[in-house]
Amino acid sequence: MKFIKSISSLFSLEKNNTHKNLEIEKVFSVLKELTTESGVRDDFSYRLETISSHGNKNEAYVKLYLDWENYLINRHSIEKAGELTADSLRRKIRDSVNKDVLEREIYVIFGTDKERFAYLAESFLNEIAGYVSSNLGDQALVDIYKVIIKDNETSSVLIKEGSFDFEEFNRAFLSDPSYSEEKLISIFRVLFEVLSERIEVSFGAAITKKLFNDVFSKLQNFYSTEFVSDVIKIIPERVLSLDEWLSKLSKGELEARVKEKTTELEGLTSDLEKKVNDRTEELRKAYEELKKLDQKKSEFIYLIAHQMRTPLVSIKWGLSMLKDGDAGKISEDQKKIVTDAYNANERMNKTINEILLADDIMGGELKFEKSPFDVILVLKKVIEELEEVAKITSIKIEFKDIPESKLVLGDKDKIKMAFLSVVDNAIRYSPPDGVVTVSSKVSEGGLFAIEIKDRGIGIPKESFSRVGERFYRADNALKQNTYGTGLGLFIVKNVVEGSGGVFKMESDEGQGTKVSIILKESKN
Repeated sequence: MKFIKSISSLFSLEKNNTHKNLEIEKVFSVLKELTTESGVRDDFSYRLETISSHGNKNEAYVKLYLDWENYLINRHSIEKAGELTADSLRRKIRDSVNKDVLEREIYVIFGTDKERFAYLAESFLNEIAGYVSSNLGDQALVDIYKVIIKDNETSSVLIKEGSFDFEEFNRAFLSDPSYSEEKLISIFRVLFEVLSERIEVSFGAAITKKLFNDVFSKLQNFYSTEFVSDVIKIIPERVLSLDEWLSKLSKGELEARVKEKTTELEGLTSDLEKKVNDRTEELRKAYEELKKLDQKKSEFIYLIAHQMRTPLVSIKWGLSMLKDGDAGKISEDQKKIVTDAYNANERMNKTINEILLADDIMGGELKFEKSPFDVILVLKKVIEELEEVAKITSIKIEFKDIPESKLVLGDKDKIKMAFLSVVDNAIRYSPPDGVVTVSSKVSEGGLFAIEIKDRGIGIPKESFSRVGERFYRADNALKQNTYGTGLGLFIVKNVVEGSGGVFKMESDEGQGTKVSIILKESKN
């Protein structure tokens, strides 16, 4: 029958048995040269001589070759640290023989991965097609091939007159480098899918499963798991799953596979560790460079800030005298100009202080002197200092649930600085005639909270997570008030936490903001 041709005729360019036997002798002569132990060489040579008595010489040659190859690779890996591999041995043999003269079964061993896959898949197809033809008739196979042509345009090149044209397949695909192994897998996958469906419809799932398993086992037993592993890709999962395929492997084969993959993973791990170590060293050097640059930056900021402080103090002193009339009487218009200049000078002083303080925080140089102090007294002094600022925009500051006194533990001066910053923000970002509420709350665990709440512009949700970052200001804050460094809340958070307290903030855009400064109560 046309679809069950003799496969060997397709791949043997030389039909003369003398030539084939000569090439076989060359194959095994290479193996003999590499076998250093005389007893082992004699044993393999004896097996080679007795092959002539076998009914199928090719199967015996394959078995002998694979056994001999396995011995050589394992022996060399012990003696020469893995210099010899299956691939290198086969390359050596290919250079010594005319592989095209070899019978197909032997040829497969020395073919490329693409050729090997194609030949094994073809053998598998022959077995399955033969079963369909024998049990369902030639017309059933013709019908199946027609379906395949319909479902797979590429298959129309391969199927003629209801038979799979292996000669066309060999010419069109194996000799054409543009047809990769992936394309071949795709073609055969369609073939086997349709065949398995047709067989299952006619004979049931159990027989279909057994048929595919038997054919697979036949190939596996003839060659080895190494050779047939790619064939699993074209067999429908419902007839031969990966788990079933793995179950067919012997303990030795499984151990070999695990060892192979373990070695591969160890190599990848070693390479990864080296890359990580190299990258870590690069990052360490970069970090050291950044530390040096940061130190230089801090020194520069410190120098500039301190150089600016001295003239600013003199300017403040002079403007204060003019504003208060100590240097002579001035008009109201003049007083307004002087007052504006005085306030601008104060903002400049505040900015310098914030920059220096933030730099100390980043450098870990900010020191805290924790001791008991009356937080209510400090809070009231802060409100007094900011009353002038509140009056400008008619902001009213209300006290709610504030006790006469409360001793807490922390750095008094730095907590005062935190209150000044938070209350100042609440006033500046509140609408005219707005209200800022200052309240207190006692919590479990000996904690005392001061809460400052306004009904101002609030903070957008997309910006809230970044509030408290150094130099960050939300877009709506920038539009409301262009003055500001973005250091205020960064400093507040750090000085509160440095005093052993907790800083919390809640806000909704357009609804206002509530800031909580929570400190530990003092028993003294």
